[in-house]
Amino acid sequence: MARFVVNKCDWASMATISTHDPVKGQPFSNAFSISDGPVGNGTGTPYMYLTHLEISVQDLQ
Repeated sequence: MARFVVNKCDWASMATISTHDPVKGQPFSNAFSISDGPVGNGTGTPYMYLTHLEISVQDLQ
């Protein structure tokens, strides 16, 4: 069922615990565009193209 949902969705939310002041230690969420492959040939595996400048990515490092 989860792969079906990924295949049908264009957006997903990723939540982290912030490492940035003034909200350090608080939950933080961003919406990201996702893909699971070419149209009509999706795999259900979500892919997000992110940069190190994105705050959520910095929280993960």
